[in-house]
Amino acid sequence: MLIKDLGVERNLRKRRVGISGTNYKPLDNEFQIKEALRNTCELINSKENIFEKALLALVLISYIQPFMDGTKRTARIVSNAILLNHNTALFLLGQ
Repeated sequence: MLIKDLGVERNLRKRRVGISGTNYKPLDNEFQIKEALRNTCELINSKENIFEKALLALVLISYIQPFMDGTKRTARIVSNAILLNHNTALFLLGQ
């Protein structure tokens, strides 16, 4: 849904990407990306604090850059899903 009709590859990246305006070079190997995501999931699942989980998801998925496009959108959706799953998103909206 996040990349529908954008004409970009789906699934994990198989090619190098660059981040405009930075010297950062994300992992460029599909197997390294998969391992980094697995480690990220394990780290997130090891935490008790819901806000810490959401922040880690947002930051680490964005840092890993696992997709050709839609990475930051995916990170925000996952982060929000963690908050929604624990009924904390309404708190953040002030309701």
